[in-house]
Amino acid sequence: MTRQHYSEFNVGDRIRASDGTKAPPKHHNRKLDKWKDRNFTGFVHEIGEPWEHEPNGSLTLKRDDYPDRSYIKFNFHHTLGGRVQFEKIEEAEAA
Repeated sequence: MTRQHYSEFNVGDRIRASDGTKAPPKHHNRKLDKWKDRNFTGFVHEIGEPWEHEPNGSLTLKRDDYPDRSYIKFNFHHTLGGRVQFEKIEEAEAA
């Protein structure tokens, strides 16, 4: 998976987030839950431009596994410097 900058995404793009590790066995519930927090697919809901408290920008994502209620905001200062990487897997449909 290649590391992508927030400016390469558009609202509505389908993305995959991954920390590059294999999923633990299903009977390791806590480990699997932590792994799912860093490995999922979803849609870009909002793109935050860089500002004082988020100098590298941010993404707000709608996760596929929580379709009715989950929006997650990723601050690129933490994620791109850390282990979670984002990859565009489908372009947003043109309006």
